[in-house]
Amino acid sequence: QVPSISSTNCKVRISDAKDNAPSDESDQFFSIQPEPSIKIITPNGGEVWSAGTSKEIRWTSENVANVKIEYTIDGGANWFTIVNSTPSIGYYTWTNIPNVNSLQCKIRISDASDGNPFAISSSNFTITNQIVQTIKIISPNGGEVWREKQTKTISWDSKGVNKVNIDFTINNGLSWTSIVKDLPSTGSYEWQIPANLNSSQCKVRISDADDNDPSDESNSPFSILVTPEISKIIYPYSGASIIAGESIVIRWESKGIRKVKIEYNKNNINVPSDWFTLVDSVDNTGSYTTSFKYDPNSSSYVIRISATDGSASLMSGSFYVTPPPTITILQPNGKEQWLVSKQNASTSDINNYHPYEIKWESTHVSKVKIEWSTNGGGSWHVVPGADSTESDGSFLWAPGRLESIRPDSSDNCLIRISSLAGPSDVSDRPFSIHESKKIRVTRPNNGEDFYPPDDLLNPKASDKWPMLIEWQSYAVSNVNIYYSLDNGITWSTLTTNYQSTGAFSWDFVFGALADSRISSQGLIKIVDATDNKIWDVNDVPFYLNIKKVSGKVLESQQQKVNLKK
Repeated sequence: QVPSISSTNCKVRISDAKDNAPSDESDQFFSIQPEPSIKIITPNGGEVWSAGTSKEIRWTSENVANVKIEYTIDGGANWFTIVNSTPSIGYYTWTNIPNVNSLQCKIRISDASDGNPFAISSSNFTITNQIVQTIKIISPNGGEVWREKQTKTISWDSKGVNKVNIDFTINNGLSWTSIVKDLPSTGSYEWQIPANLNSSQCKVRISDADDNDPSDESNSPFSILVTPEISKIIYPYSGASIIAGESIVIRWESKGIRKVKIEYNKNNINVPSDWFTLVDSVDNTGSYTTSFKYDPNSSSYVIRISATDGSASLMSGSFYVTPPPTITILQPNGKEQWLVSKQNASTSDINNYHPYEIKWESTHVSKVKIEWSTNGGGSWHVVPGADSTESDGSFLWAPGRLESIRPDSSDNCLIRISSLAGPSDVSDRPFSIHESKKIRVTRPNNGEDFYPPDDLLNPKASDKWPMLIEWQSYAVSNVNIYYSLDNGITWSTLTTNYQSTGAFSWDFVFGALADSRISSQGLIKIVDATDNKIWDVNDVPFYLNIKKVSGKVLESQQQKVNLKK
């Protein structure tokens, strides 16, 4: 049996079966060709061909020079010749397909010389002389990039279809939305693409309006993108007032933009060099946090937000950058002495309760809150009526009049003034709040001895001897000072309406006591100049020794002993 090979270089060799000699082989080459074969490619089952049209019959073959092509319309019971002999080149165009209507059509292709080999379509195909309805989308058919609000042409080919419905999807067919219904199948439709569509999974579907059959949809998805747009700058809005140095959030609305550039201008929007970049490229999240510096020469600003690819931009209205707000407490700011008022929740005039004036300076602050503390800031309480008061620089407060928690007597009091805008200030140093006025004599107070200085051991009547009087006071502005050398039986005035600084130098004139040179019953009385009920006298009388001394000057220790009464 000739082997199943294909070659043009074949020979045969014959030799003695015992020892291979003698032997002989073919003088020249001969050929072995493959067994002739034919295989039909199309039509091979399922095709629908229309009568009167032209279709291409295709096949493959081995070792066949020419073929005969036939067809049947009854499943092979009868065969009709298409062509008796045509070169077996693998294809043949069947023109003017016969006017028949059959579902049992097949093609047979055989060697034109002897009918063998041959091949027949694997399954039936259809030849019809009926009208065949077809729809085939031309555009969009995959890969196109369209934009919202554009007008684009949907085009298709159709046969046997009078009217069509057109739908679209933006999720690759999971759901469909109607574009138009009962449209005459002219082959094209101008589609006004809806706004705000943004998808790369779009398709168009066209179907027979009568029964949705036939239908076709785009072979692959295409894209509909939103038109790049920055539609609105929300903040800063026109006329907005921004505090210099404070963090703000620029906010805007946009679509179809991946990254933006943000700039500002404070001089001339028409001069390119007057634009300064806040950020060159940032993801388009709709917000960006920044701050602005105050420029006293130009407080009016605008911003411009642009797509980094230049496809869209928008400029804001003018807004203003103001200096940072400030609050500075002027009073009480340290060492003041205030009194607690009588508690009274009535609405009568506060001036009846001897209020104190809280003073401050502020810039760019409209409302303030005023608080007090009696423990150095450990805890704070709102001054009644001052939780949100006009920042006009002054507020009258009668401590304790309306507070549910009355201020304790304290020398560690503070005032704090703050605003919602952020700034605040606290008294630089503590001041005092007490229940009542007070005066306390501290010198002389413990039976001190007062002697003239060495150069006045033999004083004349006109000589003066400075003596220091000291006291402590609270909420007393001015005082009257008196002295007595007879334990308070009689009093003499030293000074009146003297500012209560806590110290007074008494220039004692010797001549005043010409007849009584020694006293052990000295008293000092200090009285509030406006309220004589507020006063104090030293606890123990002091000694005043002005005796003239003759002889030598002793050492100071001896002198003290000898001069005592």
